[in-house]
Amino acid sequence: MKRCWSPVIFLSLSLLLFVGCSKKSTDFKSDKKLKPGSVEFKNQSGLEVEIDRYTHTRKVESKQKDLNMFVEEGKSFTLENLIDGGASFEGGDVITIDFRCYFNGVETKNTATFTVDGNKDVVIIEMCAYSIS
Repeated sequence: MKRCWSPVIFLSLSLLLFVGCSKKSTDFKSDKKLKPGSVEFKNQSGLEVEIDRYTHTRKVESKQKDLNMFVEEGKSFTLENLIDGGASFEGGDVITIDFRCYFNGVETKNTATFTVDGNKDVVIIEMCAYSIS
């Protein structure tokens, strides 16, 4: 009878240890404080680029602004904080920008979504692709 209980106790303790360690491994994510920053939309694509709208989300609050505006080649547009006003966003805010590019009568749509952690530049590059830095 002793032999039967040893493996059961060993497996139970192993399971408890695994569950305890798993919880601790995710705790570090909440420790990082994200930095506030501004968001700049830049056209470096050589194409006509139009921002349709952008959405600003913080926790459960979300606001959207329709722009329908063109950003010329070599120019930029600074997004406004739709929740608090001003040009700076809180660290952790989520921004979604819907935009489209035009080339030789062909329209291409794209969406950039990211979390604010310091100043962000959304740079539109060739073929309506983008980079975030």
